[in-house]
Amino acid sequence: MQPLLQRLKGLIDKTGDAEIALVGMFDRTTCLSQLCLDLSGSQGQREFIFPFTTVLTISRRMGQFDMSDGEAHRLWIKPRLLGYAKVIGVGIDVSDIAADGEVVVRLLH
Repeated sequence: MQPLLQRLKGLIDKTGDAEIALVGMFDRTTCLSQLCLDLSGSQGQREFIFPFTTVLTISRRMGQFDMSDGEAHRLWIKPRLLGYAKVIGVGIDVSDIAADGEVVVRLLH
């Protein structure tokens, strides 16, 4: 990810447009767009439904592991997104998972 993140950082440094970070992290990645089919957003914000609930529920039922949605979010998704933003040079806030499963990521100004 380092080359992509550095390219995004360079574009932001050149243009001053922090929205490029969200476009690069969310809108133009095949991984996230295939994982979060409901991805939406507006200027400075992206929303999606936590994508691993079904797999985690099935895996817990099968006894594979007992990881909760909250743990997966706290230990994997949130740190990954915050790490990307740090390399890119922007601040973001990543919400916890809401009751309806929604996660909101906002640019900090």
